[in-house]
Amino acid sequence: MTFILSISPIIILIFVLFVFRLSLALSGFIVLIYTMLMSSISWSLPQMYILSCLLKGAFISLDIILIIFGAIFFLNYLTQAGIIQVIEQHLKALSPDRRVQAILIAWLFGAFIEGTAGFGTPAAIVAPFLVAIGFTPILAILVSLTANNASVIFGAIGTPLRIGFEGLKTTDVSVYAALINLVTGMIVPCMILAFVTMIHKKNRLKNFLECLPFALISGVSFLVPYFIISLYAPELSSILGSTIALFLMTIITKFKILVPKNIFRFHDEMLFDNKTKKTPIFYGIYPYIILLFLLLFGKLFFQNSKIFNVNLPAGLFHSVQLFNPGIVFLMTILITLFFKPIKYEQFKICINSSVKPLLNTAIAIFSVCSLVQIMVITGKGVFALPGMFQEIVLFSKSNYFPYFSTLIGAFGAFLSGSATVSNLVLAPIQSQIAQQIFYSEEWILAFQLVGAGAGNMIALQNILAVQSTVESSGKEAEILLKLIIPCIIYILLATAVGVILSNIFILH
Repeated sequence: MTFILSISPIIILIFVLFVFRLSLALSGFIVLIYTMLMSSISWSLPQMYILSCLLKGAFISLDIILIIFGAIFFLNYLTQAGIIQVIEQHLKALSPDRRVQAILIAWLFGAFIEGTAGFGTPAAIVAPFLVAIGFTPILAILVSLTANNASVIFGAIGTPLRIGFEGLKTTDVSVYAALINLVTGMIVPCMILAFVTMIHKKNRLKNFLECLPFALISGVSFLVPYFIISLYAPELSSILGSTIALFLMTIITKFKILVPKNIFRFHDEMLFDNKTKKTPIFYGIYPYIILLFLLLFGKLFFQNSKIFNVNLPAGLFHSVQLFNPGIVFLMTILITLFFKPIKYEQFKICINSSVKPLLNTAIAIFSVCSLVQIMVITGKGVFALPGMFQEIVLFSKSNYFPYFSTLIGAFGAFLSGSATVSNLVLAPIQSQIAQQIFYSEEWILAFQLVGAGAGNMIALQNILAVQSTVESSGKEAEILLKLIIPCIIYILLATAVGVILSNIFILH
């Protein structure tokens, strides 16, 4: 009976999301109220402890919201200033081959956007861009979401890792997760290629195979530096990995190395004139150079600088850090404004577009963060009952658990639309199960992290959001049906690679 009560918040959250189709913000708030009442009644959790959990959830939420606001504001400013269009112009002009365009834009440019912003923005930017250069809305959605996985684990300057695993043992988690994706991620550009070549009924295999070397080299060019950077600065792995890959693949494409001789186009499309006069690429990338410099400076000098500690009842505390990527985004905008000022009306658009989506996001994140804190702390109630998480851990305890760990992480992201939220809810459970079965806690958390990244491919919130950007609503079932197989393949391969690597490392 206690186990049913322990897992009931997660069951109710799933039920409200899928049956009543309420937003995550409203669903999360309803489940939070339910959990507060249940913890008071069934676990006799003191009201002061519940208040402590709400305050802890609020502090964590503020950290995340500042990052989200800074990231969205940064992208909105770049769009209004015409800077992001310079990057798009150069990517579009590199090759008329649709296969090459999809890989460069969705896989590499999408990874760069994920590294800087995260939270669903890559697909929301990549999909409309692909539509603008001639891709159908459905294909643009499929390609942009398929690409959104490996880069997610270090998305938004490492938020899924930095915020999602707060308080857990994470020394080597980033390296293990990057190592799993170093192998698993190689299939992503191949899956993108498969979706593009399926457009033509004839010569599908031929069209796929002749561009396969280009797809594989794009995988290597991103994932190798991505893994190396994870050893030293994991927060920058997706940003720097994709930056290096874009530079290398630009040279490879320019000199037609491994680029298919036959140009793949869609039926009846107009030829694109890639000789159009272009703005120098420097004017598209200099804000990112400033951003990277400030991030590296902050990481080196202010990474562990605390403004103050907040001690809360029930043994909870929160450290307010001086270094927050959201502040870095805003500082970058202030510096860039000197070189590329925008009109007051444009600035207002940036503010409004950045603030408008934050209310629902803030409610959703606060609800989930607070919910997790309550579930963790219920074991400290008046009655000597195991806490909610302890009950779930005891029930799930099995030596076969590592084989399901990646899938659990993906399921969390599928429901919530966020790898960070998936980690916040599920990582403490996975960590405790790892301890119970005497398996490496850090490897289990790496499985969770990789799975949470993979789940972004099929996250309902991401599908709904990207549909709105290309005006293609009502196709959720079709999109989900086509993406579920690539997602399962990714999860199965990641599980196999992860279990093999973890056993090798554990034995040594």
